[in-house]
Amino acid sequence: MRKTVFANDEYYHIYNRWVDKRDVFIDGGDYKRFLLSMNLLNDVTNGLMQQYKNMKRDGGYKVQPSGTRRLDLRERLNKVDKLVDVVCYCLNSNHYHMILKQKSNDGIKKFMHKLGTSYTMYFNKKLKRSGSLFQGKFKSIHIDSNEYLLYLSAYVNGITSYTVESVNGSILVIWITLAREMAHFATKNQY
Repeated sequence: MRKTVFANDEYYHIYNRWVDKRDVFIDGGDYKRFLLSMNLLNDVTNGLMQQYKNMKRDGGYKVQPSGTRRLDLRERLNKVDKLVDVVCYCLNSNHYHMILKQKSNDGIKKFMHKLGTSYTMYFNKKLKRSGSLFQGKFKSIHIDSNEYLLYLSAYVNGITSYTVESVNGSILVIWITLAREMAHFATKNQY
């Protein structure tokens, strides 16, 4: 039984580690797949991930015989009834952190279940493996004050952020600490 009781319009620090502390973000495509899942699975009614898969299978950007276009998916994403608001996140090679605000009843549980199941299936298929990918259930801490929310937002954003770029066909991951970003901002905006 989970210790944290999730309530609508409340903020929570969500985190977990991959099984055996293994790296599961092996390349930029893995990060992109996890981020795609965070967007497409954050839906009370479901179906966005399947619509995306159908769009990719049927040629992506072209108008389909059924009349379904990429724009339809984008329009649906804008109108989606979200399970959670993703305030911030950090994806490290062997664990993740997120700050989520629950928008619907059991939204965090449903979102994390869909996200965990989806990424595990993707990763297991990619590496031809089976079994759990996570080190138990996700952990959660209720954020009970604005000060704590501010502190954890800086913590989650400050661990590392990254950009993925392709350089001559190779993936380059650039890690940036929050302190370095803040120092740059302060230097740039001095009077």
